[in-house]
This record gives sequence, structure tokens and C-alpha cells, in this order.
Amino acid sequence: MGQLVTFAAAVRDEAILEAVEKQTPAVITVPLANRWTTLKTRITKADRANGVIALSNPLPEEGQPVPTLTPGHCVSLSFRRGHRKCMAMCVVVTTSETELDQAIVLRWPEEVLAVQRRAYFRAPVPTGLAVQARVWRGGRAKRRLVAIGKWPSVVGQLVDCSAGGMRLDVEMSADCEMQVGEPVAAEFSPLKEVGQICLDANFRYRLPQAGGRVALGLQFVGLESSAAGRQMLLVLGQVSAEYLRRGHFSGQEEEPREPRTCPMPANVQNIAHEPAGPAR
Repeated sequence: MGQLVTFAAAVRDEAILEAVEKQTPAVITVPLANRWTTLKTRITKADRANGVIALSNPLPEEGQPVPTLTPGHCVSLSFRRGHRKCMAMCVVVTTSETELDQAIVLRWPEEVLAVQRRAYFRAPVPTGLAVQARVWRGGRAKRRLVAIGKWPSVVGQLVDCSAGGMRLDVEMSADCEMQVGEPVAAEFSPLKEVGQICLDANFRYRLPQAGGRVALGLQFVGLESSAAGRQMLLVLGQVSAEYLRRGHFSGQEEEPREPRTCPMPANVQNIAHEPAGPAR
């Protein structure tokens, strides 16, 4: 997967103005006291001279609360542009409950970063590779309690993974009745070269499977909001690409190539890696 790209100022402004012209759907990620909340919105207006961007009335994802945004609140804004996902950190200038096409006004971001959208394509775990994953309610704030056995968790097998989320297969009897939209955490080692990682997520769905098992779907949240998190997006994208590569060669009659390593991006240390979380 390609590296994160920081747009030059002219390209940054062009991307934002183009998003306004196309009324591009967008997502804002808001850190709350002990969780991340994502809201769907649309980029409706932009005034480069005054340095502001307007968003339509935001709608929370299913099962998530509606946050109260105030001037000075920092949020993560993401939107698509072609084959890239664009990300920016913005500060709230004003909010309005009556102006639906400019319900939130943000300060013009200093920088816009972009990553290839293919990093968000779910890649199944290759045949022959078993990846165990542990999930628990309450987000990464509960990790220490999980480690000492004071907080319940669910252990299952990773089914697929991308920079956007993961799916795991667990025994139905082990499902701890997580609710759609609630904050959870996932800990797993997708590849030996990557090592153990721990990420905040929102619980998205539960699907019954054959043989008394159930599939749990998780959406990673908050990664766009910090430098460490954005680097983790690269790692997850590399994992997804490696899964797809191995899956492709597993279906070939010819002998597959030697496994490639999946190195961490430069300047990132992976010591039970945890991107920055919301304020607690």
C-alpha cells in the first residue's frame, strides 16, 4: 500500500473546494470522555478567504450518541477523493441547530492527508494462517483489567481485516452480548512481522453462523485523529495487501513465492502498539 500523502496547500484547497462542488459525503470522528463517536455529514460550503468549511447536519451511526459540539472542539474530518481517502484535523468554529446546510462550521485545516482507499477493502485471512483475536467492551481503557482477568472478553478467530475494521468468528456461547454502536477494543497479531496491536473500535453487527458460532463485526475508530493512528492505518493497509497476496497465490498451481515481510512504517515502534485514544 502507498504511503500517506500530505497534500500541498494548493492541492489541499482544491480537494476541499471540489468536495463542496460535488457535495461530497463525509464523516467526522469526535472524541468523547471514554469513546469515539462517528457522524455522517456532507461538505456543503467553503469560504477560503475566511478560512471556514461548512458541514450539513451530522447524523450519528446506529447505536451511537449525538455529541454536543462547541467552538474549539477538535474533530477528525474524512472524505473520499477519487481512489484516496482524505483526512484532516479541524477545529469547530460555530454550530447551528437551524441552518441544516451549515450545522457545523470548521476552521480550514492546516493540512489534508490522503491514503489509498484500497487499504479499506476487507481481505480474508489466508488459508493456513490462524489469527486469534480478543475483543472486550469498554474500549482500550479496560485493557489492564482484561489482562488480569477482572474484565470479560471474547476470544475468536480473525476472519477478515482492513484499515477500516475486522470480523471475527466466535462460539455463540462466548458472545458477551455487545450492543451495536458501543465502544469495544480489539487485540490481535495479524502477522508475525507486525506483532500485537490493540485498537479502539465500535461494535457493528452480530451474524449467526453454522455450527453454533457467530460472526462479530467491528469498525476501527479514531485512527485518523493522531499521528500514531495514521501510521497504524498504513500498517493495517499493508496487512490487508499481504492477506490478498497470499490468498491469490494459494489458488495458484505454481509454487508460491517466498513470504514477504510486512514492516512497520518508519519511526513507528510496535510495543503492544496503541494509537492515541479519546480523552478520559
